[in-house]
Amino acid sequence: MEILDDLRYVYRSPFDGKARPTNMHWQEMYAALGLNPKRHLPDAGLGPRYVGNVRVWVDPKIPGVAQDAARVWCRCPHCGRHLTAGKYHQHRKVHR
Repeated sequence: MEILDDLRYVYRSPFDGKARPTNMHWQEMYAALGLNPKRHLPDAGLGPRYVGNVRVWVDPKIPGVAQDAARVWCRCPHCGRHLTAGKYHQHRKVHR
């Protein structure tokens, strides 16, 4: 998987073979973080890692609270704001 800046990657269409940049969804984010997409996020969390030029980390699981996607956080490289990884795709449009 070719990772671009701003949590995007190059997707090759199986129909026409063309390469198109697209947003990372959870499956691609797991792969970029070196995790198995068929397993849950680690309970202990993950330290900061860079995916492209974006700093990404996973918060530890809180006992008694359901596991959800709000544990995956990132820091905007343009303004330094902390956001969930899913909200970053919307936020990066501010910096166009």
